[in-house]
Amino acid sequence: MIDSLSIETPLAEVRRLLGYPPGHVVPERVQSRLDALLEESRSLVEARGAHARFPVDEAGAVRLSRPGPANALGGFALGLVTIGPGVETRAAAMLHEGDASGALLLDTIGSAAAEAAADALGSRIAVGEAVGDAGEMAISPCRVSPGYGDWPLSAQEAIFARLPHGELGVRLLPSLLMVPRKSITFALWFDAAGHALGDRRGCSCCPLDRCPRQTTRQRGKPA
Repeated sequence: MIDSLSIETPLAEVRRLLGYPPGHVVPERVQSRLDALLEESRSLVEARGAHARFPVDEAGAVRLSRPGPANALGGFALGLVTIGPGVETRAAAMLHEGDASGALLLDTIGSAAAEAAADALGSRIAVGEAVGDAGEMAISPCRVSPGYGDWPLSAQEAIFARLPHGELGVRLLPSLLMVPRKSITFALWFDAAGHALGDRRGCSCCPLDRCPRQTTRQRGKPA
């Protein structure tokens, strides 16, 4: 099943990716250009995703480490999201036209939009799989992606074999990179009661010690 995802690209995340964390002033000329490109990106982003649920004993097939004993887990979900090729196609055209700064800004907007799409699908999966009152369910589950922590990038092939990537228009290159580039694969775990683990974003529970994303998201604390 393909899910259409309604997202808003978070300006704070775009600023952070550009090197302007909270408390740092963005130059007016940069902010003005960002505002214009954010507006343009609304017509370029087509966020969609797909996911599937699996039992605990299939984790090894996708090289995913269990976050606890098997009897405390209720399985896991794999997800794939993309914002389509629109942003990167437009950024490439801008670069060809000599507008390198605009291309960089738009590409960064695309990266933030892809993360927002992954958050949106992760939240939808968590609520949909929750047992009991979904209103009490945390909707920012701990999601992890191949290539971060101890989940190897080589798991991409197994993930693609289990999700309808063709219907999403996403393909996997021999390098294990995805096309469109603004696409993300991830997993999230459920406890024995069917609740998504973590109550926080993947960066907060990732065991990777040296990562620039952790300058604003400390491990073990909600993002």
